[in-house]
Amino acid sequence: MYQNMLLAIWQALPKLRDQDQLKAYIFRIARNRAISHLAYETNQQDKVTLDFEVPFDANPITELLEQKRQQQLLAAIQALPLGQREVIALYFEGFSYAEIAEVLQISENNVGVRISRAGSKLSEILLP
Repeated sequence: MYQNMLLAIWQALPKLRDQDQLKAYIFRIARNRAISHLAYETNQQDKVTLDFEVPFDANPITELLEQKRQQQLLAAIQALPLGQREVIALYFEGFSYAEIAEVLQISENNVGVRISRAGSKLSEILLP
């Protein structure tokens, strides 16, 4: 999948019109390839599993608590509607509202609304 993404990006770079949008342009191509890959894999398998490594900590209790928090956050994010999941994931990755809008091809105002709604929903789920 990674090689497929890199090839698609390399092939698409000559079509880039605005160099200021490079980050969003590359991410949109990679995102589209990932979606295509997941759609294919989902058809091939019953379930897609994600494996997150938890960094080693000398204190096993701290490690277990951190792992539980990560699992809860991941489950809460997965419970969000797709539009909110995409926006919140990009936001957590450090993308600006303008970059998120460019990647998802929506308005910046819509990005703000989706992030706000996702944050509210995550608070409801994680802080009952």
